[in-house]
Amino acid sequence: GQLLLWGNSYLDKSKDREGQLFRLLPIHPSRIQCKIDEKDGNKYFILDSKEVKSDKEIIHIMGLSMNGWYGNSVLEMARHAIANGIAGQELQGSLYKSGLVPSGILKYPGRFQDEKVPQRLASSFKHLQGSGSAGGIMVLEDGMDFDVMSMSPRDAEFLATQNFNASQIASIFNLRANMINASTSDSLTYAT
Repeated sequence: GQLLLWGNSYLDKSKDREGQLFRLLPIHPSRIQCKIDEKDGNKYFILDSKEVKSDKEIIHIMGLSMNGWYGNSVLEMARHAIANGIAGQELQGSLYKSGLVPSGILKYPGRFQDEKVPQRLASSFKHLQGSGSAGGIMVLEDGMDFDVMSMSPRDAEFLATQNFNASQIASIFNLRANMINASTSDSLTYAT
């Protein structure tokens, strides 16, 4: 339980009078600090903010670690994965809602005689912006062209990141990614 909830589990090696190991006593992770000796690089532990113990006296079992000497709890890793997924969804939603993801470019040969024409064009296309207006009709003036833009590599990477986050969350709860509507890399599909 300590390994899952705290990311670290500690056992005190209790020895008898002859110095033989006779039992291992669990130490709650809230009572111990793991440190690295700057001189020799070895771990040492501070128990209850006062007693110093070496790595020969304490068994330290780490969970997933980012630095190699202190573990992160599964719950902490899950919290980060879920937070990243939510942040990505919010960013994607705000981009599409505000219409900042252009689907094409409006081209006009030459220059406009009136400098206010681009502003009037922009305001006349407001009704076509945002995800709720997808598929709307655009009327173009003489000589104007609309070039459709395909998905940029950056957009494709954004979608891949969203899929990775969904897969991480699924694995935390021991689910297949397709159970939470995340795409999988396999080619198998199941229809009902």
